[in-house]
Amino acid sequence: NQSEWDRRVKTQLESTIATQMLQNPLAGSQRWFDPDDLQVYQARPEALMVYIMIDPARSKKKGSANTAMAVVGIDFQGNKYLLDGYDHKMDLLERWTGMRNLWAKWRSQPGIIGVKVGYERYGAIADMDYFQERIRVENVQGLDIEELEWPSEGPGSKDDRVQRLLPDIRGHNFFLPYEPSDGEPDLTDQQKRMIGAGYDYRIAKPIIQRDENGQLYNLAERFRMQVGYYPFAGLKDLIDAVSRLYDMDPRPPEYIDSHILEPELL
Repeated sequence: NQSEWDRRVKTQLESTIATQMLQNPLAGSQRWFDPDDLQVYQARPEALMVYIMIDPARSKKKGSANTAMAVVGIDFQGNKYLLDGYDHKMDLLERWTGMRNLWAKWRSQPGIIGVKVGYERYGAIADMDYFQERIRVENVQGLDIEELEWPSEGPGSKDDRVQRLLPDIRGHNFFLPYEPSDGEPDLTDQQKRMIGAGYDYRIAKPIIQRDENGQLYNLAERFRMQVGYYPFAGLKDLIDAVSRLYDMDPRPPEYIDSHILEPELL
């Protein structure tokens, strides 16, 4: 009948519009972020306060969410730098190993004033007992895990969390590591000077990780993609994990040295 035909036409039209938006969300006026607002750093600042945020997912089935771990540094001016992390499916042991290794790596880096670890609360409820056991068995000294709790959970809660990134990204205060384009030298002149001065540990490097299937991926490019496609992208785990930074009362380093107030940036 006519009403059934009208319903089918309406459903088809809505499906077509949704598909077009997903195919080219950057062309729409409803996107939240412009990925061109993301900045690039050739070398990280000498002094950083580092925050590690973990948003766990328990299933490793195809199509399920990823476990996202984001390492973000903050300089004296409040700029944020994506330094490290993961965004793929992990089991409980892999979540422990990934978190522990990131914490151990960055607390030992020169110029890092401190490292704080935050774990999404609903994941922590199930995982924390195991983590505490591993801390005891492995005699891991100094690893404190803060449970991150968002006051409201539900369909809109992720959007509410992610929109907190808007001021930093639109204000050009969020930085991704420099990566040479095809045909460009691996190191810039500035990076060569940094290495010559003994600051090779500060040089930006691509964040390349291996997923649960053994495939390599670029974490910074994945974050850039999620920024550009939000809120239309399917998987949004990494950008959500990064937004958890604001649940950790992030602050610039307290130690001040006049010769490191200005970061070396593009």
